[in-house]
Amino acid sequence: MCSSDLDGLELPTDVATYGPGLPSEAELRLLGNLEGKRVLDLGCGAGHAAVAFARAGAKVIAVDPSAEQLEIARDAADRAGVKIELQHAGPAELAFVRGDGIDLAWSAYALGEVTDLDRVFRQVHRVLRQAALIVFTLPHPAFTMFVAGPQGLLGSEGSPPTPRRTYHDATPYTVDRGGDRVTD
Repeated sequence: MCSSDLDGLELPTDVATYGPGLPSEAELRLLGNLEGKRVLDLGCGAGHAAVAFARAGAKVIAVDPSAEQLEIARDAADRAGVKIELQHAGPAELAFVRGDGIDLAWSAYALGEVTDLDRVFRQVHRVLRQAALIVFTLPHPAFTMFVAGPQGLLGSEGSPPTPRRTYHDATPYTVDRGGDRVTD
């Protein structure tokens, strides 16, 4: 079963993926048994990981600043027959989460869009149980060199990707993620 997400990619809802071209949780096995655990998905997007966690028996709170992405996530959960608590909020806006009540915080690529990571990590620290995991991925700087242009990452007719910025360029860039324009 798949859920639409980043730039039209079809992502599975039976296993969490760490990002484009990266191994899945089925391969890395970083999270352990999720049965009965409370999982916080920060920047859930279209909900592919949140649905996978719920399918594994987790109680999932999925947070995203995009109402449109939350609707897609709601549809994915409905199609999978799982319950997910969806919250329209940014990753640092966790006042609705009880302190010391989360067993795992997860974020795949969403923290790259956050301007105040200190605030996010303070909030996550507040809600995580002692010794609980936070697992997150960020786009590698090499990936940002190839920010999609009008023809996507590849040039015309399948030619190799053309760098659009230097490796050391720290200026923000804007991309389309599932119909939302976001700045990394």
